[in-house]
Amino acid sequence: MKSSAKFARMLPVVGMVLAMATVAHADNILPSVTALNQKPKNDAVSITYAYLPQNGRLVILSGDPAEKSSASLIGATDLNAGDHRNIKVKLTSEPKPGARVWAAVEEAKANKLFPGSDERAEQRFMIM
Repeated sequence: MKSSAKFARMLPVVGMVLAMATVAHADNILPSVTALNQKPKNDAVSITYAYLPQNGRLVILSGDPAEKSSASLIGATDLNAGDHRNIKVKLTSEPKPGARVWAAVEEAKANKLFPGSDERAEQRFMIM
C-alpha cells in the first residue's frame, strides 16, 4: 500500500513533466501546408492543412515557383499559430484551368517564410 500511495503522490509531477515535454516538442514542429489539385469554388480554394508556429498568414501565389520574386499574390488569409484544416482562401483573380499555383505559410505581413522553414512550408497544386 505504501508504494501505491507514493505513486499517487507522483502522478501530478509525472503529468507536469509529460505536458512540458509535449510543449517542448511542439516548438520543434516546422511550418507546413498541404494543398491538393482542385477547381476553385465561389472564387476560393480550399487548403487541406496548414501549421504555423506563430501567427502568420497562408498565401496563394501564381507564377514560376523558381522565380518567387516575380510571383503574383492571388489570395491570402491570416491564421493564428497552430493547426488548421480545410482553410478557404478567397482568390483576387482565378487562375485558368491547368495553371500551377502554390500555397505557402509565412510570417504575418513579412512576405517571407518563417525562419527555419523547409520545403514543407510550400505546396504546389494545380487548378483544374
